[in-house]
Amino acid sequence: MFPARAGLALAVFVAGIGLLGIWTAGPTARGIEADLTQRARTALSTATAAEQSYGPATAQVHLAGRDVTLSGDFTSVAQQRAAQGALMALPGLRALTDRSRVLPLVEPYTIALSRTAQGTVWRGHVPSEALRAEFARTTSPDGAAALDLAAGMPDDDWPGFVAQAQTALAHLAEGQFVLSDRDLRLSGRATDAASASAAEAALAILPAGYSARTDISRPEAAAPALLGLRLDKSASGALTASGALPRDLSQAGLPPGVHYLDAATDGADWAQIVTVALAALARVQPGQVQLAPDLLRLTGTLRDGAGEQAIWAAMADLPEGVIPVLDLRRPVDDAQPGPRPADPSHGERQADADSSSSGKDAP
Repeated sequence: MFPARAGLALAVFVAGIGLLGIWTAGPTARGIEADLTQRARTALSTATAAEQSYGPATAQVHLAGRDVTLSGDFTSVAQQRAAQGALMALPGLRALTDRSRVLPLVEPYTIALSRTAQGTVWRGHVPSEALRAEFARTTSPDGAAALDLAAGMPDDDWPGFVAQAQTALAHLAEGQFVLSDRDLRLSGRATDAASASAAEAALAILPAGYSARTDISRPEAAAPALLGLRLDKSASGALTASGALPRDLSQAGLPPGVHYLDAATDGADWAQIVTVALAALARVQPGQVQLAPDLLRLTGTLRDGAGEQAIWAAMADLPEGVIPVLDLRRPVDDAQPGPRPADPSHGERQADADSSSSGKDAP
């Protein structure tokens, strides 16, 4: 009887000890895994930071107990081996499973972005999936799909400079940039001079060692407005006008028919030219005056004998470089006397005068 009870007690004691071990082993194992995880991440970061000849690694570690799995991308075999060695040297590590890869090395390291009416498309290389996602976010979800993962990014300034080039391109209606290592070329078409200047200003300050060239087509400057005026004066004194003048002459009292433009681009002193033209035209009737930036042409019939002298006096007030050309006719009253038309009654009046004269003198 006693031996049976003793055996049962012993079994209960052993079971209790086992349950206690299970209860305490859980927290201890989790603590060991957490500690090993932290030390593995530190070892990976330190090892890859020391070997970044072709860019930083994008590798990760995952632990299950004391077993470590290495995954992600390295930019060189040396970088991968440094990470493997650092992990294998960790105290407490039981096994290392390596699922990482080494990206192909590309030289020169290029990336390009094209912008058209259909959208934006990336081409070239990108060092990580995270950066590809960032480029896609700033353009379109599928815009960065054609980028190839590759090692060879020149330095840590490269991603920021790509974003800077993207900002410059955004000011253009269409175009592209191509970045080869640290040399950028931006080309395209701007809708106006301000947009072209903004694109160039976005590349005014560059990271050390980087260069940028631009080839931006601006819209051609509008041809200068063709300014000029024609005034016609009828025999009755009525004025008509045609032509184009600067907007500031809209209050000059000219007759309808003149188009007034917002800016004069030829540099002529149109206010003075028009003033002289009106003064000269007042001396002829009928007449016509034609004005150009460098010419005043007046034709017409003088209203009186003093008109020609007054017109020439007015021409002295023309701006320098404006040539007066006058074609004036004298009024009929001032013309040289010529044969008069025959008067039908002239003969009868002459006969009566002769008859009266003969009778008066008769004896």
